Amino acid sequence: MSKMNAAKHTPGPWRPGQEVQFGPRFSGVTIRGSSTVAIVVEGSGRADANARLIAAAPAMLEVLQQVADHFVGTDSPLGILAHDAIEQATTDYTP
Repeated sequence: MSKMNAAKHTPGPWRPGQEVQFGPRFSGVTIRGSSTVAIVVEGSGRADANARLIAAAPAMLEVLQQVADHFVGTDSPLGILAHDAIEQATTDYTP
């Protein structure tokens, strides 16, 4: 769990917050942790769904870390996928 302890993101839990309006065509949803983490702005009506997905990120990262820890030292495809997803979320990842 050393990567989780070294995480630089705002600690979870995060949750969708209040709706905000940006002009006549765009609305958004705040994502809150101990402070506002992000504002999802969307013109196609997907802001709520995107905000829920982003708000779940800290919990998903924790689960991925547990999966990666379980498969450490193996060549399990699931362990490799979990490790790669953690790297993407916690480093300056370039595909």
